[in-house]
Formats: sequence, C-alpha cells, structure tokens
Amino acid sequence: MFEYKIKRKADENREYDSGAVKSSDGAEADTWVENNRELSSRYRDHLEIVKEVYDLAYNFLCKTFEKPEDIVLPIDARKLAEACGFSVTIEDFSAMKKNADRTYSPVAQLQMRRRTGGQYQGQIAGTIRIADYLGDKSVNFSIAHELGHYILREHSPIGLNFLEEACLGMYPLCKTDELLMDLFAYGLLLPYQCFSQLKEEYENDSTRWPIDVSDWIAFLRDKTQMPEYHVVLAYQGIKQYALAKKKHEAEQGTEEWKERLIRVLLYDLKMTKREVVSILQIDDHNRSEQEELLAAVEWIQDKEIQKKWRKDYEYSLNNDADGETLPPGQEDDQQANIFVGCKQEEIDQILLKLYDFGLSEKLIAEKTGEDMEKITELIKEYEKKQAAEEGVKETMS
Repeated sequence: MFEYKIKRKADENREYDSGAVKSSDGAEADTWVENNRELSSRYRDHLEIVKEVYDLAYNFLCKTFEKPEDIVLPIDARKLAEACGFSVTIEDFSAMKKNADRTYSPVAQLQMRRRTGGQYQGQIAGTIRIADYLGDKSVNFSIAHELGHYILREHSPIGLNFLEEACLGMYPLCKTDELLMDLFAYGLLLPYQCFSQLKEEYENDSTRWPIDVSDWIAFLRDKTQMPEYHVVLAYQGIKQYALAKKKHEAEQGTEEWKERLIRVLLYDLKMTKREVVSILQIDDHNRSEQEELLAAVEWIQDKEIQKKWRKDYEYSLNNDADGETLPPGQEDDQQANIFVGCKQEEIDQILLKLYDFGLSEKLIAEKTGEDMEKITELIKEYEKKQAAEEGVKETMS
C-alpha cells in the first residue's frame, strides 16, 4: 500500500510563470522544475489508486470463478451479478424524474436488501435495474458499474431496502462515486491479467501491421464487448496500472547500491532521469531493462520528494526544537562507497559511462567512493582499447 504524501500549501495555488519556464537556469527555473517533479510524483500516487481498484476487481473475478483460467473475455457481468445474489431487470425509466435541464435520464440503479431467513440469512441480495433503451454492450457495462456500487459501497448495515441513487450515464458531470465505479467496471471487463494475451494476439496478426490505434481500440471493443468510449478509458487504465506495477517492482527489486547511485546522479550531479538510466543500463538495446531502470529512478525521486515534504512539515512544527529536526533540504550522510553489493564488471561499466558523460576522474572518485588510482587505471585501459579499435578502422578504410 502506498503512503499519501504531505502536500505543501505553497503548491496549492500554483500559477503559470513564463519567466521561469523560459529560463534555462537560475533559481526561478530550478524552483519550477522541482515543482514539476512533485507534480509527477503526485500523479504516480494517483496510479496506485487505479491499480488498487483494478486488483480488487480481478480478485472479485477470481473469487467468483472456480479457477483463474476460467476468466475469459468477454466477461458476462449478468452472471457475476447472479452469482452475488442480484437479479437483473430491464425496465422503462421514462417515468423517472429527469435532471433540471431535462437533457438526460437515468441508465441504471442498484437496489440492495438484507436477507432475513434461510441459508443466506444476513447476506446481501437485490436487483440491478437497467434502462430498456440501452444496447447490449451498454447493459453489460452498466451491470459491472452497479456491481462496483455493491462491492465499494460506503454504507453499512444494509436494511430491508437500500436504494442507490440512479446512475445518469456517460453524458453529465458526476460525483466521485460514479467515476470510481466506472474504474471498477473497467478492471472487471478488461482485467490487466488478461491484457497481455490480448496484446500478443493482436501483435501476432500480420494483417494489422502497421498498428493503427483506431483498429486496436475496435479490437478491444470486440473482445470485451464494451462500448467504444469505455474501451478507450479502460485501456488508459491499463497503461496506468502498468506504470504502478513497475513502481511496485522497482520498490521491491532495486538493489541498495543502485539506490545510492541513483541519488548521487540525480541530486549531486543533477542528471536527468534519462541520463541516469543511460549510465545504469547494461544492455543499451534492452527496452525492458530501460523501463525497469526508469521506474527505479522515479521511485527514488518519489521517496526523496516525500522525505523533503516530511522534513518541511516537521520543521514547520518543530522549528524551536533543540536541533532534533533536520532543516528543510539538509541531506543524510552518504555511505563512503556507493557500490557495496555491486558486481565488479557492472562497477567498471558505470565508471566508464560516467567518464564518457564528461565527469573528471577526481569527481567520479569523490561521488562514488571508488579508489582514484583504480579509476585512473581503468580509464587508461579503456582509452588504450578505443585507440586500438580506431586504428583498426583506419587500416580497413
């Protein structure tokens, strides 16, 4: 589970600053860039919510079906509802009161009740009511949406008749609940765990190359039997889920030496995220490794931002304390050698990449804790090898 960040009041009313944006360096530009990093970090927190809702929807599928392999697309939301004790009825909603502007009518409504007798006494049952003018795809999605109201409900206990407010469909602006239930429906009808197989099936079809986004969305629409509008948003959720998943994997799998090195490259040497990835990447042509490293860099960046916010907050509360709280921006001491636990061949490759990046031998030694003589000898051998390769090229030409 992720931690919610302490948000500083100074960022709440941030405005566009043309001077800071146009400046290539200086205090204004530095502040602007730092605020942008914090904005990205907060967005990645939002991705955690998407992942949690999608995982909950998939867990519901697993508990409803006997085996995970039974989960195949398209998901029949009506069967899921019936398995939970809900009947589905198609009704005429025209008698329901329209909104003040009379521009749209309800599309679905959930009625719940507590069972009072029999084997399932005390459990919830009920009815999912669906407007009769909806097409098959919209009916299936609406049932999934209403199941979200059931699973993510914020009301307990349920009495003999609990009626959720009717859902007004896609057109109107709506409350938090409705957007959250849509998100649950996306995770239910297009589970992330089923997505890789779909993507592989699509990419292996040579008739679909070069890939066209419209064709891809139509393919997902046909496989999931969702309305196309919702397919686009569900696919966006898949992208967000994948990023959150990579962040979790980075948190669990990033070695301590790599974490220390990333901090040095980002904050001491002021490298960009892409530059840090290029320094750490062993195989420059491995896209998967590149994505994993970028996730690790962003995870470290998020940790440092959160640490800074916490220090700012604590300092504002305890600025009269006897030195117990670190002033904002003051960093913890770095270890003498950041490569503890790293393989020697990886150390050598990283040292040479830092040298190619333009760092002096002295600065490399200072920032990594590596022996200066060892770095000098490594660079001499590297340059000697490069010179020999250049000589061979000139001879061949």
